[in-house]
Amino acid sequence: EAALREYRRALAIWDGLPGDHRFARAIVLDNIGYGLTLNHKVDEGVATIHQALTLAREIGDRRTEAECRQDLAHAHLLAQELDAARENAVAALQIAEETGYRDVIQNCCYILGELAAMEGNVEEREAYFSRLQAFFPNFPYLREFLRMFDVSSILTFH
Repeated sequence: EAALREYRRALAIWDGLPGDHRFARAIVLDNIGYGLTLNHKVDEGVATIHQALTLAREIGDRRTEAECRQDLAHAHLLAQELDAARENAVAALQIAEETGYRDVIQNCCYILGELAAMEGNVEEREAYFSRLQAFFPNFPYLREFLRMFDVSSILTFH
């Protein structure tokens, strides 16, 4: 709630300034939407993230677009909307791979691995969790941990 208050305050400041602030507004809106999602206001959060995504796409901000897609994927995963989660995670992963956004790649590998686990696709789960494991050589049992525990409801990507 404290973070949401501050992001809303930041949005009000940007909205009160003259000029084109779509870049900043997109980032702030994404953070507000993600915060709403984490506070179990998924519908409102998804709608706000979609506003951010629209702005990011208008101005060609690939980073914010990838983060919005990742956040939408996580929101849809939490809501058990697997098709929408997969669509957004795949889109975010593609952008992240094209641009080298390592953190988004990691997050999408987790989301896609968790989706595969929920759908009973063991081979796909292993592929994504193995790919994620490669990012964390100092945590050799990460893949095994993720096989045993669904941490999607306690995990945050920001």
